[in-house]
Amino acid sequence: MSPGVFGYPKEEAAPVALRTVADWIAARPGRFDRVVFTVYEETDERAYRQALGETGDGRCARPDPDGRP
Repeated sequence: MSPGVFGYPKEEAAPVALRTVADWIAARPGRFDRVVFTVYEETDERAYRQALGETGDGRCARPDPDGRP
């Protein structure tokens, strides 16, 4: 998957990337405390925020099961 110069749609790529990482972490509890996705453009950030279901005020609409913001 390569959005950007290779043209894969960002709106499709973000949920796939998030789901893949979430599945990997779920299969390996305790391996990581945090994963950081680095984006290059505002449109990339918007795609990830939309995929995360953010409320617009910087918070995720889905609560973290461990109570983290």
